[in-house]
Amino acid sequence: MSSESSVPRALVVVITALCCALLVSSCSELEARRTIQKADKLYKDGKYAEAIKLYEKSLKDSDLATAHHNLAIAAVAAFQPGIETPANLKYAQKASEHFQAYLEKKPGDEDIIELLTTVWLDSDQTDTALAYWEEQRKADPKNARALRKLGSIQRMAGNYDEALKWDYARVELATDPKDKVRALVQIGQLQYSRLTKTTLVDYDRLAVADSGIAALQQAAELQPENPNLHSLMATIYQFRALAHQSGWARGVDIASQRYHHLKRKELADAAKAKAAAEAPDSTDAAKDSKDKATPAGPTPEGGKATEGSSAKPKAEKE
Repeated sequence: MSSESSVPRALVVVITALCCALLVSSCSELEARRTIQKADKLYKDGKYAEAIKLYEKSLKDSDLATAHHNLAIAAVAAFQPGIETPANLKYAQKASEHFQAYLEKKPGDEDIIELLTTVWLDSDQTDTALAYWEEQRKADPKNARALRKLGSIQRMAGNYDEALKWDYARVELATDPKDKVRALVQIGQLQYSRLTKTTLVDYDRLAVADSGIAALQQAAELQPENPNLHSLMATIYQFRALAHQSGWARGVDIASQRYHHLKRKELADAAKAKAAAEAPDSTDAAKDSKDKATPAGPTPEGGKATEGSSAKPKAEKE
């Protein structure tokens, strides 16, 4: 046999093998998708354990992102936060593993990242959640969402000083005044919640109150017409007064509390008056409504517009 004739034959063998491999792969993927559809029906019927088994079976045929997504969603539905049995925690572990597998294929899905974080927190994996968001922050030090999540997780864990560290970082990072005010209000609300605890006394109570008041005063400079800031400051001053041993010092805080209470009322009344002045006359509005036809909203092709959402996480359709 000549070398000229052997080359084409070898090429034919390779092409044939590739075609066979592609055919097998295609058949496996088709079978996986059929299995996913069966699992989706079980999920909708509330048979989460059975659905999970079928999703796992589909992954043996083909490593599809949809299967990882839907398996994790089914595991979340089966998981019951607060119940620390091995079987229940296994659902949380499955959800975590397959959400992460899905994110490797579909990175940046914010809804799934939120669900994954919730699963970690509900299954007492706070350190895992903190490690994930710290990694996100290190990758992008200006990631406001990562700072917000780090602060929130530390707050829920009772690590208030750590939570404040991230809240102050948000204040420094924010360029939009509204974002800065949100971060400052978060500090004020955190310190207020700490003041409601009877274990906080004397100088510790004063320090916490002063931190919250300072943050809200800074926010009030940015939004001087916001009555809610004065409402929260008034409440903090009320709690601050409890830390004083002397009557005159307590009296100063009570006077400050009274001032901010009145300021809140003044700003709230002014806002109502402004809104009333800017509102159209009711008779004119009624006349306009008769003269103008209400434009129809967009509707799906071939049917009526619908709205609403399910409390249960939705599986992706195959």
